[in-house]
Amino acid sequence: MDECYCHVWEIDSVEIEDQLLENSIFSIEVHATFTYSNSEQDDEELDLAAQIDSLETETLRRTHRLPLDRMKSNPRSTIYGILNSMYIRVERFMVDKILDCATRMLGNKHYKNRNVLRMGVDVDVMVEKLPFDVDDDSDPETIPASEAAIEGLEEVKVDNTIDCAICLDSLSSGCKGKRMPCSHVFHGNCIVNWLGISNICPTCRFELQ
Repeated sequence: MDECYCHVWEIDSVEIEDQLLENSIFSIEVHATFTYSNSEQDDEELDLAAQIDSLETETLRRTHRLPLDRMKSNPRSTIYGILNSMYIRVERFMVDKILDCATRMLGNKHYKNRNVLRMGVDVDVMVEKLPFDVDDDSDPETIPASEAAIEGLEEVKVDNTIDCAICLDSLSSGCKGKRMPCSHVFHGNCIVNWLGISNICPTCRFELQ
């Protein structure tokens, strides 16, 4: 079973090039460390010492530069997109921690006149299998879905309460949502905003053509 840890903090620094920006941004440095077993045997077949010896780690490091307006208007879906793009299985507490830090910084007079607000995020994830190729150093390309594809999403009535994987809030029974061709359902605004950035389903990585 996957286990996760997340630590978020403010980075109080100013760079000379910050003043050249026309619009304010959030710069979020994310370090995602994945711990996994390199053993071909099941953990149950190994003693504790052998299990520990079989563990390996790989770390992804990326800096995400986001318009301040996007963080203000769609904070949860934006944060979810950041973590999801780094192969992290997103948990509500991770989004809450990052959002809390962003909210504190936006309300802090110390950062009022800065063009760049910086924060750091460390995520440690225990996984059964590494979710990416260690030999591929390139960032996955993010391609927005077409307007026709977004407009063609099916509007559905939710029969049983489910969680929207983007904002992590519930879609109550009887409310309306939008369904991807892969059958996953989200809040209408959440999935429309998401697909404006990426054409990949945030739940199963289905590509909307």
